Amino acid sequence: MRVLFLHQNFPAQFRHLAPRLAAREGWDVRGLGFHEPVPPPLPGVTTYRYPIPDADPNPQQRLREIDTKLRRADSVFRALTSLKDQGFTPDLVIGHPGWGEMLRLDEVVPGAKHISYAEIYYQDRGGDHDFDPEFPYPDPNLPLRNRLANAAIDVSMARCDAAVAPTAWQAGRFPAHFQNKIHQIHDGIDTLVLAPRERGSLDLDGWRVTKGEKVVTFATRYLEPMRGVHTFLRALPLIQAMEPECKVVVVGRDDKSYWKMDKGKPTHKKRLIDEVSDRLDWDRVRFLPWLQRNALTRLFQVTSAHVYLTFPFVLSWSMLEAMACGAPVIGSRTDPVMEVIQDGVNGHLVDCLDPEELAERVVTVLRDPEGQEPIRARARETVVRKYDLETVCLPQWLRVIDRVVAS
Repeated sequence: MRVLFLHQNFPAQFRHLAPRLAAREGWDVRGLGFHEPVPPPLPGVTTYRYPIPDADPNPQQRLREIDTKLRRADSVFRALTSLKDQGFTPDLVIGHPGWGEMLRLDEVVPGAKHISYAEIYYQDRGGDHDFDPEFPYPDPNLPLRNRLANAAIDVSMARCDAAVAPTAWQAGRFPAHFQNKIHQIHDGIDTLVLAPRERGSLDLDGWRVTKGEKVVTFATRYLEPMRGVHTFLRALPLIQAMEPECKVVVVGRDDKSYWKMDKGKPTHKKRLIDEVSDRLDWDRVRFLPWLQRNALTRLFQVTSAHVYLTFPFVLSWSMLEAMACGAPVIGSRTDPVMEVIQDGVNGHLVDCLDPEELAERVVTVLRDPEGQEPIRARARETVVRKYDLETVCLPQWLRVIDRVVAS
């Protein structure tokens, strides 16, 4: 069986699945993407990069969305044609339909089965772009852009033999006529590695945080409004005023990701820090652009209160990873989070846009470590029962793949 994974950031969500398939006898598994893969390499999986030709420098502004996707589709078409010439024609393609990479698969590998990774289907209302009045998405063409983005997804979803969405909320965003194809299967959390530790500490360039101290953490890939950085940073002075001895670790890059930033203006982090700086004890706060995987795990293991906020959007792995490590999570009262966390049962919920409520809940958690023990235990139990990589998610993925291959 010849399998091709298709994702601009490969291995991305397929980091565990691809090598598991490659370990099967007689299975030839390869990955095709645009960006260089994050090391280490995946055992048994051959990876390739495809180039994207330069964009039309003067397309109509509203057509940029579809122009980008067509260029990716053309590049993948050429890359797959080259692989076929070298003797590799996939029987199964598993890919992300969101960037246009799967648009021309039928032309180059007409006999292959397709499984789409149904991560997001854009909506005109009720999503991330109209959630916070302070941060309206600054693009008057957004509704049209969303429809054009969905057009590529529609083509791939209509053609695929099955689709997988990591959460019920994400699956539910797709139109009704696709629902019978979608299987809800999370990417999986390695709960053997991501597990609580009775003792532990983490050295951050000479500044140490230790389990048992009052440690507040916030970790996201990018410090942007969609992940609630404005609410968290505005809550920090209030938290420090009530708990002056607590330590705070903030992990995240200070550049553009999902949320647009205006050129020439301060980043979200800089603007918000300027807003609260004179009320913070900087000796007890550390900002880090990123952490190695093992260091992030240790951070989740020592934290006393981990804050995870998000607009209605894709749920981050980090929240489930923190819960697997037994961290008390204070999450936003938004649909993706409420799918996992029950307030006061396996975590805590607060208004995503209310710094005062967030600060009060964080301080309540810090002041009652013994009361958090049952919540810590139930947080981990939730992840082990519903999202464990080896016992839940990978077996579900493999069953879907085997049914598609056999159909």
